[in-house]
Amino acid sequence: MADKVISLRGDPIPEGQGLPVNEDCVRVLKELLERAEAGDLVGMAYVAAHHDDTLSSFMIGNVVSYAILGGLFSLTSQMREDIKDAEDGFIE
Repeated sequence: MADKVISLRGDPIPEGQGLPVNEDCVRVLKELLERAEAGDLVGMAYVAAHHDDTLSSFMIGNVVSYAILGGLFSLTSQMREDIKDAEDGFIE
């Protein structure tokens, strides 16, 4: 299947490295793809963590709005709480 994968930014796609698959990521991405193909999604902004501790981010479509910014702020707040809980030993 890797021969069908095209990087959004032209970066090489790792092939056959035996990397562990995060099934939650795969499930959510498939759901997003279905919604995009149905015309429900008109834009998106994302940040992704990669196996080598690097990050990538991307925006496409109708994302330049205060609503999207509010959603990102909400995620930021939630992540800060999760980080604090992890530091305090409440979650792994």
